[in-house]
Amino acid sequence: MGVNRFFVQLIRDGAKSGPRLVRWLSASEAAQKFTYGEVTHWLRPDGAGDVHFEGRVQRFYLEWDRGTVRLPDLMEKCRSYARYFAAIERRGTDLDAAPHVLVATVSPQREDAIWRVLRSTFGEVAVGPISFLTSVDTLVERVGPFGPAWRSYGASERIRWPTPATPPKVSDPSAGVSAKARTR
Repeated sequence: MGVNRFFVQLIRDGAKSGPRLVRWLSASEAAQKFTYGEVTHWLRPDGAGDVHFEGRVQRFYLEWDRGTVRLPDLMEKCRSYARYFAAIERRGTDLDAAPHVLVATVSPQREDAIWRVLRSTFGEVAVGPISFLTSVDTLVERVGPFGPAWRSYGASERIRWPTPATPPKVSDPSAGVSAKARTR
């Protein structure tokens, strides 16, 4: 499986009542310029897309790791993502609303190595890699990209992606109250 097959599988597996791909961006279209520490940086994912699920559209970046990237290059790529998410957080954007980064790789050992690199590079900017989900390419192919193939930060169990919308926090006094009721 590769980047194009992943996107084709997203289209094939999309359902009217479940998640569905509504936009597919190539690597060149997905490149994202951002500023961190007054320096311009670039994200260069292998692809990106928008998935419609539960009435909202969620952007994601895709990294397809064939296990051939050397550790220093992998660290630099992850460092770019760390700076990107730190810049988002500094702008006051809730990281729960930030794009997900899906990383598919060749083996569980490589997946573990990627998580070690992510923890290290995100630690440099004091942000957790909470928007990252990783998997093994053969698992994604077997259960599908919307299936329980993904591992999130600090978790050992596989989850489905995208995840259902987070309900309002209980500590929010307006949670569950309509705008009309709040104005009375």
